[in-house]
Amino acid sequence: MKFARQSFQPDWFGDYAINESVTSGTSPFNEWYGFDSEEKAHEELSLLDDLANPDVIVLAVGPNGRLMYYSSEDVDEDDVVSPGASPASVRDIVRAISRF
Repeated sequence: MKFARQSFQPDWFGDYAINESVTSGTSPFNEWYGFDSEEKAHEELSLLDDLANPDVIVLAVGPNGRLMYYSSEDVDEDDVVSPGASPASVRDIVRAISRF
């Protein structure tokens, strides 16, 4: 994972398989992310464990046995993922992590 918190898009942004940003104008707190794959994004973002919006996205063990982020609507109070639920998109995860 490549990450930068700065006003403007970093030079490396766009060089990765998945590039996401959460921005607000030219705020110095704009966030820029680069990931090699969706699987790596889930893995690396799960290590942060500091969701700003935990009611939207939650970490849970999916049907594949991997710890991944899911919409809170797809996970019950016992952290069981609903059958057929898809992992959250990388965009949704970085927005849930962001202070914006």
